[in-house]
Amino acid sequence: MDPDLAASYRAHWFSKDILVKPLLAAPVGKAETEYTLLPAGVWEQSEIYNDYATKFDLPHVIVSMLHNTPERYIGLSLKTSRKHGRFNDSEVARAQQLIPHIKQVLVLKDRVEGAGLRADTLSTCLDKAQFGVIVLDAKGNVCEASDPARALFRLAPRSIGTHGGKLWVCPPAGAELEYWIRNGRPRRLDAAGFLKIPNVDSRDIGLVLSRVPVDSVSWLGAEPRWIALLFDLGRPLQASPKMLARDLGISAREAEVAALLMAGHELNAVAAILKISVHTVRAHVKSIFARTGLRSQAELILRIASGPAMIRS
Repeated sequence: MDPDLAASYRAHWFSKDILVKPLLAAPVGKAETEYTLLPAGVWEQSEIYNDYATKFDLPHVIVSMLHNTPERYIGLSLKTSRKHGRFNDSEVARAQQLIPHIKQVLVLKDRVEGAGLRADTLSTCLDKAQFGVIVLDAKGNVCEASDPARALFRLAPRSIGTHGGKLWVCPPAGAELEYWIRNGRPRRLDAAGFLKIPNVDSRDIGLVLSRVPVDSVSWLGAEPRWIALLFDLGRPLQASPKMLARDLGISAREAEVAALLMAGHELNAVAAILKISVHTVRAHVKSIFARTGLRSQAELILRIASGPAMIRS
């Protein structure tokens, strides 16, 4: 929409929009139209329809509430012309497919902003992370690689890099990576939850692979895609417990435990550092899994690594 039209709507027409009240009462995430929200003929007789929507040839809409709480609400509006006519059932169904993806973008945006980061600097933040990030397509081809990932390529050219556009990892880790991509799960990981890549040039490298959720929609394709996180295992990973507590929604003590696990410490070492029993450490880990919905230490590593606690200031 033209920015001037949007500004006019916000300044003058929002308070007169008769679609707003029924939309606020509609289920979140459900695609609606003017004729599903209002009785027949009511929209066409309204002031906003005659003096705004028809004036600018935007009389037909698909709308949806993406977020609706006492603190704030967010709506999506798709408009079309008189020539196009009302949105048909097929178009509403396609919009319904799109809505979950838009909602997920909002969730990710809120998570980043809630951690004190700006979404428009996310790429810069990844380049400041203590780990490398590689985006792979379904066949293992490298789509993007962060600066730390490229630095690891240079650090260990005989262990990891790109060959023919694909992510290449030296044997035997290479076969394990191919199995992971092909089957959607790892065959074997080390005790810390990494796929360990031997590095003859320097310190070993740890890899964690995560599938990017993809629904069967035409513009994304049906094949899975991947994000690979690379860690220099000889370099302690410093996660901020304060940021972890905020990002994961866990207690301060649980965040200390999570940060030590992220640094590669086993449970006995965590207990010794925090001067608590191993039983208590296990109870904290169990509580972290319950609060976050995670099921393993490998998933916890991936979750922490992809969050704001691993960004260098």
